[in-house]
Amino acid sequence: MSGPPRPDELTTEEAMAALDSFKEAGASKVFFAGGEPFSRSDFMDLLERTVVLGMRASVITNATYLRGKTLGLLKRLEVKLGISFDGADEATNDAIRGKGSFRQAVEALGRCQENSITTTLYVTVTAANIDQLGAFARLAKEYGCDGVHFNEVVIAGRAVDFSDELALSDEQKRHLPELVAQATRDVFGEELSEADDRCWVDIETLYMTADGKLYVCSEVFQRRSDLAIGNIRSFQLKERLKCNTSAYSGHGNRCCYGVRASEHVVFVGNVVPECAFAPRKQSIETLSQLYDALDALYQGIEQDCRDCQDPHCMGYVWLFKKEAEWLYDRGVPLVQVNNGPTFIHSFPTTADGKLDLSVRYPPCSQLCTDSRRCSIYKDRPLTCRLYPLGLETRDDGTIVWALHRDCLHIRRMEERGTLPDFERHTRDVTNNLSPTLLEEIVETYRAVHAISSFPDGENNYSILKEVHHVQVQGRPGR
Repeated sequence: MSGPPRPDELTTEEAMAALDSFKEAGASKVFFAGGEPFSRSDFMDLLERTVVLGMRASVITNATYLRGKTLGLLKRLEVKLGISFDGADEATNDAIRGKGSFRQAVEALGRCQENSITTTLYVTVTAANIDQLGAFARLAKEYGCDGVHFNEVVIAGRAVDFSDELALSDEQKRHLPELVAQATRDVFGEELSEADDRCWVDIETLYMTADGKLYVCSEVFQRRSDLAIGNIRSFQLKERLKCNTSAYSGHGNRCCYGVRASEHVVFVGNVVPECAFAPRKQSIETLSQLYDALDALYQGIEQDCRDCQDPHCMGYVWLFKKEAEWLYDRGVPLVQVNNGPTFIHSFPTTADGKLDLSVRYPPCSQLCTDSRRCSIYKDRPLTCRLYPLGLETRDDGTIVWALHRDCLHIRRMEERGTLPDFERHTRDVTNNLSPTLLEEIVETYRAVHAISSFPDGENNYSILKEVHHVQVQGRPGR
């Protein structure tokens, strides 16, 4: 939350409600960053609300606003501050942050020291300041800071525009860990720990953007902003976290960063270029590509399907227009309901020849009852390929991607302990859908949902992610 209001930024009331949700879900600490959080007019109210709720508050700031009443409130609330520096001297820092910024930040450190406000220096290590690591550590020691937090620069976002000045050379990258270790020894007399590259994603820590989008890690937002798990405005945080804990705990992935630490120094260095939770996007543009992705996802499901006697995956097999054309040419009986969606015709008829839509699980006309083999298996439609993944509509009207827990394949993976990995791979598939294909899927689903219902209540499913509004560029929203 920083700077001028962003499009759809949370209002004061929404931000307060978000803090309430965090507390209800069990949060103990809220870490505010920007931009510059203090530039938001209601920020001090948000800090106070955080502390009143019993959570600790920390803020990364450029120190512009650290004076007068602000310092008094920060002291009373026991807020911890991280103060950003890009240079250990005026020339280096001001060249990046603007004229006068170094003096302003140093003076703020002094005022914080006088008011017993806990501070830490936050430094992004770049080609411009890599020779100043010891000076940063001495500055922190001089002003009574808790220490220094060094982050190796990642050339992304705004840094791309200044890559020539900021990017570390390969040689500098190789020597950086030892340079930080040497500065730590020289100034604090401490040794850094061995590198810890365990992934930080554990669903106990979440990252929220100014417009309320939630991510399992800030790195996921930086690399793939389309991978939000929801928006705090509609996300039932406490309930959803309970449902998704198993998908993020004990996964064993390596982090793209490694952390080394001592009492006064933290060093976060780049380790691997890929993030397990933010894979490089490979857009799925066509039904054929989606078929291939799902076939790969469900490799080995055939035996589970033959062993299963549950009818949940049978019944209303709806089709896309292209699928209806293919299957019609193959002689598969089809039926269109109310000039809307087309289905494989498996419905019984009443005495007067009308379709009987009251049967919940009409046996599919293409499935051999005895062998449970499909006569159109190679050409089976998306509905059949998706299950146990599917779209569901919650009571509040929100459409979600969900996994059906009644499926034998899901139950057996849960027993084997492989379900969390499967859920992550499933998210990859849904996240890689092109906007055009996703819109077609959602619109077809909506048409089907409008004429169908489940008389026994909602299916037994777990939510993977919300499906946010889809609008293809150049096409009007619906």
